[in-house]
Amino acid sequence: MTGLEQQHFDVVVVGAGPAGAMSAIKVAKGGLSVAIIDQATLPRRKVCAGGLVKRAVSLIPHEIHYPIEQQCHAIAMHTESDDIRFLEKRHTLVTMVCRSSFDDALIQHAKSLGAQLLDNTKITTISPHLGHITLKSDQGSLSCTYLIFAEGAMAKLSNQFWHDDRILLPSLEADVFPSADLLASHQDATFDFGIIQGGYAWVFPKGDHLSVGLAVMNKSCKIPLQQTLDTYLNSLGLANAGISNRKGFVIPLSPRSEPMMKGRMILVGDAAGFADPISAEGLTHAIQSGIGAGEAIVAAFSHPEKVAEIYNHKTVQPILGELRIARLLAKVIYHPNTMLRNMLFKHHGSRLCKGMADLIEGKRSYASSLEKHKFLSAIIKKASA
Repeated sequence: MTGLEQQHFDVVVVGAGPAGAMSAIKVAKGGLSVAIIDQATLPRRKVCAGGLVKRAVSLIPHEIHYPIEQQCHAIAMHTESDDIRFLEKRHTLVTMVCRSSFDDALIQHAKSLGAQLLDNTKITTISPHLGHITLKSDQGSLSCTYLIFAEGAMAKLSNQFWHDDRILLPSLEADVFPSADLLASHQDATFDFGIIQGGYAWVFPKGDHLSVGLAVMNKSCKIPLQQTLDTYLNSLGLANAGISNRKGFVIPLSPRSEPMMKGRMILVGDAAGFADPISAEGLTHAIQSGIGAGEAIVAAFSHPEKVAEIYNHKTVQPILGELRIARLLAKVIYHPNTMLRNMLFKHHGSRLCKGMADLIEGKRSYASSLEKHKFLSAIIKKASA
């Protein structure tokens, strides 16, 4: 889109993913003007397994309709060392989506509420001032009262204003098109532990194909992902299946240490580092933080200090509290020495699987899980000793 000609918006959102779209939806619903800027031409393909967990689905307004590839009614946790499989069945635990279609549905809803989409627009300069922010792009200049950074894991623009101390770790994903028989045998959302050191592998059913991938969850572990994925596919009997869209990406598995709002600029989603350090799931906190940022701006538009207070109290601190506990558990699950993890799965695997299902559904938080299952606290203390 061209011809910006110094337009002013109450809010500009950089990034058209779920965090950015939900920010724009809340801002537009609050009667403020908002523009969403993305350097890609939309809709665009997004490298992501596309598993929308139930607690994330509950955050999306019911009037938004998006294409669903498949509903998963069970999660499975498998340990390679002891070859033990734990299964928990519940209704619609994970909704599998194609991210390009899902993201586009959110953006189209934001546009229907009055948001302006400026795709194929690359921002070149951001200049904060006392009461506003100016942006220069390859399509012209504009200004805003608040700027929300929802640019994802790479966060090139927000890194100009925040020290980037997030831990970014690699993942690799592929779309796999097996025979009908093999496809039918992989209908649960499966997490495989022990396939890679300091991480996990996944198999997610997505209608006519599978998403198969690897996630490194411990920064001390260096894994040849391409070779390991080939070995994993072979172990599943999928080596001869059709494979496409084999892509790598990074996941921020720790949040930034600085405040998530500076002046009139706000971080949300992966740009803030809000992904879950156990599951690597980022959509829940992306949507949650996008909603929180938008609501805070609407609630206290004329008072940026109040906006920061509301966003921090209602959204950021609850997320950071959950991530702190999850990181402690992740140290046990993804430690290079697998002794504690093997013991945890051997003696408590079934309860862990049920607990993960509770988290996915939003029935429990990590904090309430520790309160209920004292053995987790004991294991964390032993790992930290």
